Amino acid sequence: MLNQTIEIKMTKYLITLFSLSLLTLSVVYSQPSGWGVDPSQFEYSTSYTWQVTFASSDAVEAGDYLAAFIGDEVRGVVAALYHPGYDAYFFPLLVYSDQASGESISFQFYDASEAEMRTLEGEYTFELDQVVGSFSDPVSHTVDDLLPQSILFGPLSDQTYGAEAFEVIASGGAGTNPVMITSSNTNVATVNGTTVTIVGAGVATLTATQSGDDVFGAAEPVSQQLIVHKAVLTMKTENHTINVGERLPELTYSISGFVNNDTEEDLDESPTLVTNVTSSEVAGAYAITLTGGSDDNYHFSLTHGVLTITTATVLGLQDEEAYEVYPNPCVDYLKVASPNLDAFSLYSLNGQLVNQGKLVNDRIDMIRLPTGAYLVSLKDKDGKNLSISRVVKQ
Repeated sequence: MLNQTIEIKMTKYLITLFSLSLLTLSVVYSQPSGWGVDPSQFEYSTSYTWQVTFASSDAVEAGDYLAAFIGDEVRGVVAALYHPGYDAYFFPLLVYSDQASGESISFQFYDASEAEMRTLEGEYTFELDQVVGSFSDPVSHTVDDLLPQSILFGPLSDQTYGAEAFEVIASGGAGTNPVMITSSNTNVATVNGTTVTIVGAGVATLTATQSGDDVFGAAEPVSQQLIVHKAVLTMKTENHTINVGERLPELTYSISGFVNNDTEEDLDESPTLVTNVTSSEVAGAYAITLTGGSDDNYHFSLTHGVLTITTATVLGLQDEEAYEVYPNPCVDYLKVASPNLDAFSLYSLNGQLVNQGKLVNDRIDMIRLPTGAYLVSLKDKDGKNLSISRVVKQ
């Protein structure tokens, strides 16, 4: 108890000395208007030692002031005093009251160079002979005097997996620090400087930030969503044609559309080929279906095929020369890639004649035929069968 009493008396003594020195300072620096207090009008006092700093490179100077308020009434005021031992300015302040305890105290700082008042943070209560803060451990407050800055970072266009790396534009304020961009999901997109590289399909949030410096505060971060769509893999079943009684072929399909050096081995799950053919004893056209399959980075575009089991040999047709017919599969017509042919005959896979006639403009009309597989026989002007081809009408 004795040590505390001595500390309180010493603190008050020092503050009294500092207050007397204000008489000299007031000749050069005048305290803000209305910031006056008559200690003789109050019965009780307590002490606070403040240190105020700036977020910017500014600093407290002689002529800056600190005042204590209870309500709207000034209850203490002091100018900044330099302490050579700490090479810093402090505000050792006596606060006065008519009550021994319980009154709420607020503090205001006056920045003389800017002629600005700033309210200091915190809630404080008057207690008789209380010592709050010291030169070695003052009550501290940092003035946020940094200038604001903002970032311009616009919406991002949707991308597709496999797209080339692209640049993003994000401009910041006048601060010296650069705008930094980060990705929330590096499995979708990575960022190096302002270059965004697509890694996979999905969604990532790109956030632009700019830290503060001695003049400007940190900018508010700006985020934009980046959507990366799956690429499309085209998977096409290969058609097969065999004669009745021949061995069933191995079913296969082709794939196109891989990007980023991906291969089928990189797919999460490949599709499977399915057909209901178990024997080649019955002629007909049988569907080969691609089904299933999935991947995080690809959509599948599946084209099914046809396994044709033909009885072409019973027609007595010879495959003496090969003539291209296209498109195959077809929808409306077939085109014959030879001017030397004169007529055609069209058969079902069971050998039934379904159409025949002269070639007109090297074309065969298919639009009226049902969907399915057919055999087309091409003849020259002498009526000789020159070629037989299997075609599919879609």
